[in-house]
Amino acid sequence: VTIRRFSTPEELRNLVKQDIQKWLASKVRKTRHGFAIKPELLPCLCNREQQEQEFQTTLLPNLREKRARPSVLVVHGHELEGHSHYINRIEIQSLLDVLTLASVRGQGKVVRINEAMRANQSQRDFGITLRMALAKRLQVAYQEDDRFIVEFARRHQLKALIPVLSVQSSEQLTMQGNLLEKTCEYLTTFPDLPEGLLLSFLICFHYEDEQTRQEPEKGWRRLLPWRTRPTISDGDHALREELRFCREKYHSDTRLHFVELSPLSSPTPEHVFRWLEYEQVKLHVPFVPQREVIKLFNGRASLPMEELYEKLLELLPS
Repeated sequence: VTIRRFSTPEELRNLVKQDIQKWLASKVRKTRHGFAIKPELLPCLCNREQQEQEFQTTLLPNLREKRARPSVLVVHGHELEGHSHYINRIEIQSLLDVLTLASVRGQGKVVRINEAMRANQSQRDFGITLRMALAKRLQVAYQEDDRFIVEFARRHQLKALIPVLSVQSSEQLTMQGNLLEKTCEYLTTFPDLPEGLLLSFLICFHYEDEQTRQEPEKGWRRLLPWRTRPTISDGDHALREELRFCREKYHSDTRLHFVELSPLSSPTPEHVFRWLEYEQVKLHVPFVPQREVIKLFNGRASLPMEELYEKLLELLPS
């Protein structure tokens, strides 16, 4: 069990539970994975313990109780917090750990839908667009209903399928639609899943409020409210409002399981110390002095994941 700081007995219990689950999963993972994690992917295991725990808490009951309804997970944070790295973590470790802890024999698959999904269309058209994108990524023939998704999972002996959609603040401004709500509505009408299959859509919200914004209107034009151009902050606000709306609308909806994961935050030196304790990391970096870890942060309390990721790669052999 890793040495951890805690402030309350409840926090201690949660930390011990996390470490025990991590240890159990790692022991089984060695036999089920069949391959080591590539060194260039190891930094994605830094931080994100809170999201890991929530991911497990959400999906384990679905697998153990063989629930028939799909779920929606929302992960949100600034774009510099490495959403793609978190998806990599789910793909190479988290999903396998959930299957292991649920005593499920079979594989899971993460499906990244890279196409921009226009949300400013009718619900019917959005469903068609989403199915077409899924069919393209799964490399199967498009069908007008959702049976091809279930058939793909059956044919490939999958026990869990996680499609991933993403939207940025700037995209939210131009789309003038609600990707999250449209996806939730799509899943409310999804047919019941066959026993033993988990389907969970992961929606990534990328906030951009600390990045370069558009120049404000100048001169007399700035005095006219209808001439004011939207900023990235407006896009962030729109994403947060959509999240709040869907949280309230679908929290108790029995047709799907709606879960908002904790926001992605910047890792601290303590997160790096814990990362260095991973067995997979120790294979490549047996020891790093504490001063070297502190030096990575250059006097800052934390670093955005995208920035820290590059620094952690430098610790690993090329």
